[in-house]
Amino acid sequence: GIRKQAVEATATTVPTRFVFSSNGFTTESALTSSKIGWGSLAKIHETSADFVFYPQKRIFLPIPKRFFQEEQIDQMRRFISEAAKGPELP
Repeated sequence: GIRKQAVEATATTVPTRFVFSSNGFTTESALTSSKIGWGSLAKIHETSADFVFYPQKRIFLPIPKRFFQEEQIDQMRRFISEAAKGPELP
């Protein structure tokens, strides 16, 4: 199901900038911007090629690992691990 949704979503996507921190991440594009705290995500899934963030059960944001440097991938894993341990950091 995710692959089919990804193909359909590709037709309507615009370049988006993501900025990650220990509190969560922000997204910015020509159409919209938002802030998402780690604690507000329904699920985070890591595949061999992507980090997939689920703000809702059926809504997802895939971020390809190829967009990160290796040390940034390790930092992302730490952010996700800390978020899974408990409440969102202040």
